[in-house]
Parts: sequence; C-alpha cells; structure tokens
Amino acid sequence: MKMGSKGNRMHPYNGSVMILKNGLHHYWVFMVKKIRKPFKKGPKADYSVPMVLVMTGLYGLKREGKDFFWELEKPEDLRMILSDHFGYPVILGERPLSREEYLDWGLRGEPGKLANMFVQTRLIPMGPYVHPVNEGKEPRLGILPLLCLVKGAGLKGFLNDSWVQLPEVTQASLNRIFYSSFNMISGYDLLLYPGPIHPRAINEGISWINGELEAEMERSSSRSEMKVSVFEAGTVGEIPWYQPFSREA
Repeated sequence: MKMGSKGNRMHPYNGSVMILKNGLHHYWVFMVKKIRKPFKKGPKADYSVPMVLVMTGLYGLKREGKDFFWELEKPEDLRMILSDHFGYPVILGERPLSREEYLDWGLRGEPGKLANMFVQTRLIPMGPYVHPVNEGKEPRLGILPLLCLVKGAGLKGFLNDSWVQLPEVTQASLNRIFYSSFNMISGYDLLLYPGPIHPRAINEGISWINGELEAEMERSSSRSEMKVSVFEAGTVGEIPWYQPFSREA
C-alpha cells in the first residue's frame, strides 16, 4: 500500500485506487496486487515429475542393515548420470530419507513448488539425519527424492517409458557415488535399488528389493528374515503424477 497527500503525482503499479477522506485532507491509497504469472500450456510447457530411488544397504558378510542416510558426496555427478538416463534435467535430493522422514516431508506431494524453488540450484536440501532411538539390524528403507523436468511434448512418453531397470553401466556409475557416500565397501557390503520410479509405484520398488533380499538371504550366512515393509494403501496415492512449474520463478 502506498499513500500520499492530494496533489502529489503517484502512479499505481498493477493496483486499484481508493480515495479516503480524513478531515479536510484527501488521500490517494494504492492497493498493490501481486500478479501471478500463469503457467505455460502445450508442448513447450514445463512439468515437474516426481521420482524416487528406493534402496536398502546391507553391511558385512552377515548382511546387517545400518543407517545410510548421509549426504551425497558428488550430487552434481549423480545428477548428470540420471539426466543422461532420462534425457531430461534432474533436480536431486541431497541425501536419501528414511521412511519416517519421507512420510513427514510436507513437500513430497508438491513437485511443481519444489521445481520452482530449486530449478536454479538443482539440489533439494534435506537437513541433517537424526538417528532413531532404537537401532536394529533389519534392512533400512532409504528414499532418494528427485524431480525430472519434462517438456509437455514429451510428458506422455516419459511417463510410459521412465520406469525401467537401470543399465549395468549406469548402475556401476551410480554405485561408485553411493558406496563412497554411504561408507560401503564394494564386494563386502551391498546396496540394492531398482531404477527410479514414481512415488505412487513405491511399493513395486520395495517388492523388487524384497525379492533381492530373499535371494541374498539364501546366498549369505544370515538366517534372519530380511524384508522391508511396504507402505499402507493410500499413503502416497495423493502425490500427483506431475505438476507445471515456471523456469522463471
């Protein structure tokens, strides 16, 4: 709001004008309205598609579960690998989230807002990980959030083709980053994860992990059951398939 005595030249900016009377004086009052720029539509429009990498880490020959929710050492390298895989720019979370952290994360269902906020840095800050009070040896579920920035012309094809297992060369490149970031030793520890999937399909990714855990239990000396719990029905069903965003935000 801007106010000036009558007779002064004042120019409103995208606002409306009201005149208030106060005794013998008149005042011009300018109500400034914030104009929200509409999102583009059509083949050149920008869309943010939420994706996740679900994973679990097994440590040592006994294949024990431990926390591995640490910041990625080379997020820019990981982002470039995933961008090459998808064929679109990627915004990456700075570390995997635990199951509890992901459920408490208020922005998991706001891919458009996240893209507007971090389209320049291409990195989503997640804050430090807080250790749980009771730590067991069961496998932990890690969820690494990411966003794919897709043009409208390629949106349908991306949604149909993006959920595929990673090629061996791509996975080997990712493993070098993950193993170093999570203090894992290749050939001694084991990190299991399928290809990136939409959060609505997160239970499919967990089922893939459980299949690998069952096979690993048969190969290892561990006799304890290794299984990661799936999410309850409807937990991630509210997450949109995609949302528009503005690169100029």
